[in-house]
Amino acid sequence: MNADNSHILKEWAATCAALGAGRQILILRKGGIADADGAFELEHSEFGLMPTYEHQHAALVKPESRDLIALADAQKQAGENAQFIVLRHWAQVARVWSVAPENDEIVRRAPHMWSEEYLQIRWNFRPREPLLCVALRVWNLAEPQRIAWRESFGGCRSWLALPESISTDGAIPALNQADFESHLRALEHFFG
Repeated sequence: MNADNSHILKEWAATCAALGAGRQILILRKGGIADADGAFELEHSEFGLMPTYEHQHAALVKPESRDLIALADAQKQAGENAQFIVLRHWAQVARVWSVAPENDEIVRRAPHMWSEEYLQIRWNFRPREPLLCVALRVWNLAEPQRIAWRESFGGCRSWLALPESISTDGAIPALNQADFESHLRALEHFFG
C-alpha cells in the first residue's frame, strides 16, 4: 500500500460496512456541496474510508441490504464524528467507470446496495454530469484508528487530509484475490 496514508474519503457508514464485509466493491460518486464546484474528483488512488451517518436511511438502501445500516450503527462509538473520527478500512481504486445520465439503467442493474430512490437522488444532483462508479479493493485495518476531530472534517466535502499518515500494517483484505476478481468481473459485465 501507499507510503502516504493521509487521504480520507467520506462515505456512508453502511457503505463502509458493505465494503469491509466484502458484500460489494462499488461506490457511486457525484460530489459534495463543499467540493469544488460541487463536483467529485477522484483525487487519490488509495485512501482511508471515514464512515458518515448523517444522510443514510433505510429507504435509500435495498431491503436485503438494510441490515448494513444496523451493522454500521452498532460499530459507531460514542462521540464518533463529533469528538473524533474512526477509520476501519483502507481502499485502493481498482477500476473507474463514468456513466452518462442516458445510461442510468446500467447502474440500476449492477450489483450494489442502493435503492431506486437513492439512485434517483444521485442522477438528479447535477443531472447532466456523469456518475462515477468506482470499484475498490478494500482492507480492514488491523485496529480501528481514532483521530481527534478537526473543524476541517465537517461539512459536505468528499476528501479530507490528515495531519499524519495512518498505519495500514496488518490490514486484512475484505475479500481474497479470487473473490475480489469475481466481484470485479461482475461489475465489468455491466459497465464494460
